[in-house]
Amino acid sequence: MIELCLNTHVSGIAWKEGEKVIRNLPGNRGIRLDFQVLDLIHSIYDVEMQNRRFPDLPQRTRFYQSMTDTPLLKSGENSYSSLSPSYIIVICCFDLFGYGKYRYTFENTCHEVPGLSLGDGSRKIILNTRGTDPSAAEPQLIDFLHYIEHSTDQTISTIQDPRILKIHEKVKQIKKSEEMEAAYMREQELKMAIFQDGFQNGRRDGFKDGFQNGRQDGFQDGFQNGRQDGFKRRGRQIARKMLRDNMSLTLISKYTGLTEKEILKLKGKSKISQ
Repeated sequence: MIELCLNTHVSGIAWKEGEKVIRNLPGNRGIRLDFQVLDLIHSIYDVEMQNRRFPDLPQRTRFYQSMTDTPLLKSGENSYSSLSPSYIIVICCFDLFGYGKYRYTFENTCHEVPGLSLGDGSRKIILNTRGTDPSAAEPQLIDFLHYIEHSTDQTISTIQDPRILKIHEKVKQIKKSEEMEAAYMREQELKMAIFQDGFQNGRRDGFKDGFQNGRQDGFQDGFQNGRQDGFKRRGRQIARKMLRDNMSLTLISKYTGLTEKEILKLKGKSKISQ
C-alpha cells in the first residue's frame, strides 16, 4: 500500500503496528494512528483513512507529524540527525483541495528561493479517491484509489497490479471474518436483549397481577407471560431492522425466533408504513 501511495520501493518492513497510541504529557492530547510502519532504512510511515471531511485536517497532519517524531529521540540526545524520514499519508474519500488531483504532496520549501527544500525529511501526502486529473498520477495509484472507493470483485476484475490483488484477498478474508463475528455478536446481543426485556416486563406484570388478584402464584404467572411477550416484542424489533438490511427470512427467523409467516406479516406492514 505504501509503495502504491508514494510510487516508491519499500526495502522491507522492520516494524509495524495498527491503532498505535502515542501518549502526550498529562493534560495534553495524544493520538491514535491507524497504521504505522518502520522500514529497514528507518523511514517511518503513518497511513490514515479519512471518510469524513474536516476543515482542520491539515492541522491534524501537523500534529501527527510532531507526535510521530517525539518518541524517536531519547532523553538527553543532543543531535536531531537521528530523526527518521517520515511520511504522513492520508487517504481521503473526497477532494480536500478541489483541484481534481489523485495525490497532493507537501514538504517544507523556501518561498524566496524556488526549488529550495528545507530538507527536514518530512512529507505529508493527501490522496483523493475521487480524483479526475490523471496527469500527475501513476496508473497503479489511480487503480488503487478507485479500488478503495469501490472494493468489489467487479472493480478488481479490471486491475492487474499484484499488490492491489493481494490487498483484495486480504479484504475478502477480513470481511468474511467480520461477518462471522458480527453474526455471532448479533445473536448474543439479541438473546441478552430479549432476556432483559422479558424479565423487566415479566417482573412488572407479575407484581401487578399478583397484587391486584391476591393470588400467590400471580408473580410467577405474570412473569412467565410477560417474559414471553417481551421475547416476541423484542424479536419483532430486531426483525424489522434485519428486514431493512435485506436479510433472508431464514436468518431472521433463526435470530428472532419468529416464524416466517410472522416475519412476512411484519414486512407487509413495513411496506404500508413506507
